[in-house]
Amino acid sequence: MFTIRYPSEKDPYGLFFLAMSATPSFDNYYESIKVLTSYFRNDSWINSCSGYYINSVDYGLPRVTYFAADNTKAKIEVEKICTETGLIQVKEATDLKPVKFKDSYGGPEDRFRRYLCTYTQFGLELLESACTHAQRLFATYRWRIWIAGESGRSHMEESFLRYCPSYQSLPPMARDEFWADFDFAWGWNHMFVNMIIAIDWNLPRGQTSMPPSDGDLTAVLAKHGLGFDIPQGWKR
Repeated sequence: MFTIRYPSEKDPYGLFFLAMSATPSFDNYYESIKVLTSYFRNDSWINSCSGYYINSVDYGLPRVTYFAADNTKAKIEVEKICTETGLIQVKEATDLKPVKFKDSYGGPEDRFRRYLCTYTQFGLELLESACTHAQRLFATYRWRIWIAGESGRSHMEESFLRYCPSYQSLPPMARDEFWADFDFAWGWNHMFVNMIIAIDWNLPRGQTSMPPSDGDLTAVLAKHGLGFDIPQGWKR
């Protein structure tokens, strides 16, 4: 289980981009996440920052955004990651700087920061324990549950209870908050969907048209070269 830390509203943020290869690909993304997952369990990393979250950029390169109250300590730790993991720096890291996420994403600043750090821990555990299941879960969420205007919790919580020790450890009120945040807006759940399947689609919510069949959805995934399918009759 990961230790979840939450930044204050004033903690600055920085970015770094580490991967097995500088060439974006989905295989590269998931192999790089495996290495980062192992490192992020180290006490030195946990104690160097006040939180972090992960996304995919350029269709298959990991981007880690981290928050830090102690700027010097965090920068030293990021440099250590570059030398100790065997990953290469595929884009230039950015220095720590202030940010207000609410200006772009809406909602309370402290709550959005807490959500970013929380979904990342769940995502790392899902990808580590059941990567293909997680990919299918989030692809069907975006193309079926989101389009239908339904709750992400009813679609996903069973899998979180099965594969995410960090989720299991949350008290009921914290679970309620997480799912309310996940359903708050596309911009919020997009962050999590993008982490799990390395891309996302900005699809309209609440459509009345029929959702894609398993075969049609598999064709969409194959078109993007995602490397997983939705078997006929797949159940979460």
